[in-house]
This record gives sequence, structure tokens and C-alpha cells, in this order.
Amino acid sequence: MYNNPLFLKQIKRHEGCKKNKDGLHVAYRCTAKKLTIGYGHNLDANPIPGLILKEKDTINEEQAERLLKADILACIQDLNSHLSWWITLNEARKAVLINMCFNLGITKLLTFKKTLHFIRIGNYKQAAKNMMCSLWSKQVGDGIGGYFDRAEELAKQMQSGKWQEV
Repeated sequence: MYNNPLFLKQIKRHEGCKKNKDGLHVAYRCTAKKLTIGYGHNLDANPIPGLILKEKDTINEEQAERLLKADILACIQDLNSHLSWWITLNEARKAVLINMCFNLGITKLLTFKKTLHFIRIGNYKQAAKNMMCSLWSKQVGDGIGGYFDRAEELAKQMQSGKWQEV
């Protein structure tokens, strides 16, 4: 999945990045006040071994891509450890869970008990509805029908099993 171009395009769009005029990724404090670089890599929780970065320090695109793929792989490992049934989902639905895990972390994702239950039993319509009724949905978008709404896009993708906005 970490090499799936549809998924990579989607998660990069959802995570966004800050670049300087030279096109280098700049370390910054995200809305949760975490030191972040590249495509949503949390340096406070996951420092880069052998590299000490502070605000306004930079990395290149290749380094940002490597961090992204490592973070995605970590999410996949977390999902394999905690939700063994997730591997039965199609690629678009797997991408939703990886995306949510990437954004929330596995601990917070696991608090979506009803949503995860509905996904596990194949009631994707109800799972999508639960996703949209969560606090998370209000934190990662600008409202239903808005220009950018990560939760709405992922809920539609979960319900339909088809890639959205890629």
C-alpha cells in the first residue's frame, strides 16, 4: 500500500506540507503544536535517528518521501497487530484505515469502536455515518460539502469502496 500511487497522492494531499522558496520541506508546529516535517511526520513522537531537527530546519523531497513511507509502514504494522481482519478489506477501504491511523495514531483510532465494528461486519454505510459523527470529522475538514474535507472524502471512500478525489 505504501507504494500505491493513488494512496500516496491522497495522503499527501490530506497531510499537506510546508515548503520554502527552494522547495525544501520546513519543520513547523502543526495545529496540535507538534513539531512536524514532510508529509505529517511528527518529530516530537518520532524523531529521526541521527538527525536533530528544530523549527525552520529543512529536508529534501526524497527524505520527506522516505519518512512518509516509513510512517505508513508503521501504521500498517499497527493495524496488523490490532485489527487482524482489516486485511480482508479492498485497497480503497484499507487506505481509509491507514489514513486515519496516520492522522490519529493507533490508540485514538481504536477508540472508534462502533465504526470499526461496522467496518469489520461489512456495514460500510453505517461505518461512514459514524465517521462523520465523530469529533475527528470536525477537526479534519471544513464541513460537509466544503472545499476540503478529509473526513467526508474518507467516509465516502469507506462507504463506496472506491477511491475518492485522486
